[in-house]
Amino acid sequence: MTDATAWSADVVLSDGGTVHVRPIEPGDAIALQRFHARQPKESQYYRYFSAKAELTDQEASRFSNVDLRDRGALIVEDGAEFIAWASYERLSGRNDADVAFHVDAGNARRGIATLLLEHLGSMAKAAGIERFTAEVLADNRPMLRVFGRSGWPIESHFESGIVDFVWPIDDTAGFLESVSTREQLADSRSMARFLLPKSIAVVGASARPGSVGRVLLENARSSAPQLAVYAVNPAHAELLGMPCVASITDVDADVGLAVIAVPEAALAEVLSACARHRVRGAVVITEVSDSFPIAQVVADARRYGMRIVGPGSMGLAVPGSSPALHAHLAHPAIPAGPLAVSLQSGVDRSLGP
Repeated sequence: MTDATAWSADVVLSDGGTVHVRPIEPGDAIALQRFHARQPKESQYYRYFSAKAELTDQEASRFSNVDLRDRGALIVEDGAEFIAWASYERLSGRNDADVAFHVDAGNARRGIATLLLEHLGSMAKAAGIERFTAEVLADNRPMLRVFGRSGWPIESHFESGIVDFVWPIDDTAGFLESVSTREQLADSRSMARFLLPKSIAVVGASARPGSVGRVLLENARSSAPQLAVYAVNPAHAELLGMPCVASITDVDADVGLAVIAVPEAALAEVLSACARHRVRGAVVITEVSDSFPIAQVVADARRYGMRIVGPGSMGLAVPGSSPALHAHLAHPAIPAGPLAVSLQSGVDRSLGP
């Protein structure tokens, strides 16, 4: 068996979200069965070409035990959720392998199958496989599009309602261009989610004039009413005439961006709560010492697809957008202009703690 960690990665999808891709493991058998059981019948039929309401223990065990040479499989996790898997199996006595994909119906149109195809191709090439083959039902249009847009020179043959595909998994110019285009689109949408949020939460909002938490809240409110603003501080029930909640997890809405100014001792748990609450981005104003567990915080954020600016940031400003974003310490607020600005030069101590 080859090293499974070599095929594990955090990747950005076409909608800008981040997921974790890794080889399947024997311990994933139960999660695989649960994933299959929650899929609609049509999705199950497309994957197995038959009505299959559940995977048996034997099937789940076989699918989750692979050697990453003659048989390989990758799964996709969004946070703690199993949302897709794909596999290849070498054809007996040949350097060809048959591939199959199954993506959670609720996560369709995020570019997951395309991403899995690329990663599966790299894994198979490392195992000495030269070509992929696949069978797809003729009315499974999403999967037909995945193969058609892969950039590989794919040959197809139609018979009895099934399309047979075969193609070499070489790094052709068309394939490399397809990968590059997908990555550029994913990165741009990821940054757009971060720079153009629909809501902002100020964690560590304060009532004290001149304090960091007060300035952040005042600036954030200048982005309203188009941008929803939430104040977070367990010491207050109301700030600047708006409700204040104790934790980011108490915000009963999606949060696009969290601006965080809390003591270092509380920062790791606040960031973890933001990640679990599926906040898309965090701007960390708090400065940290060398003992701060930055590696663990980054790993947790990546697992849940949350981008982080900071620590020790002055904030983030997109004054020319609609709505304008003022998640920063500049006071008065930065005037409108054509640029987004990330300020990473440390905390202005004149504003107080």
